Amino acid sequence: MKAFIGITVPLASLPPLIAVQERAQRTLRDLGHATPVSHGTAPFHITLVPPMPETSAVAEAAAMLGRRAGKLTLTLTGVGSFEDTVYATVEPIAPLSLLRTEAHGLLGIEPERVEFVPHVSIVRKLPPTHVGQVRAACEKEGKFPYSFEATGVSLFLHNGKGWVAHDPLPA
Repeated sequence: MKAFIGITVPLASLPPLIAVQERAQRTLRDLGHATPVSHGTAPFHITLVPPMPETSAVAEAAAMLGRRAGKLTLTLTGVGSFEDTVYATVEPIAPLSLLRTEAHGLLGIEPERVEFVPHVSIVRKLPPTHVGQVRAACEKEGKFPYSFEATGVSLFLHNGKGWVAHDPLPA
């Protein structure tokens, strides 16, 4: 089984993201893309540690981060994209970067050579020809900036069908 560590967007903060995601899906239908596209098989979240084999070390790291994280005020600032994904950009703040650095250190993950771009995926696995149009539609729909309070770190486990958040681990 696989696991990853992230910060789940609280339920009360989901309506603006769901509205943007629904706009993306309408745009895809208008473009003739019949396959329903979701934000993925995981709840809306900000990834701190990417998917890896589930081990007790991953669960322990998530629990430790949950105890240390405290409450974070995070701000969605707009819409971005890369490869096959359209996402809501998250204002980079030091506590979020420190959490990610600590998570990687706890698990012995070497620092990535690419810059950490905190984000919340809206839609993934898009046909490359549709990314720009979907991004533009999401930019029109989005009510940014939008701030919310994250209250903990989540351990996400894959159950064979999708990701399930075990959250939030106590802050």
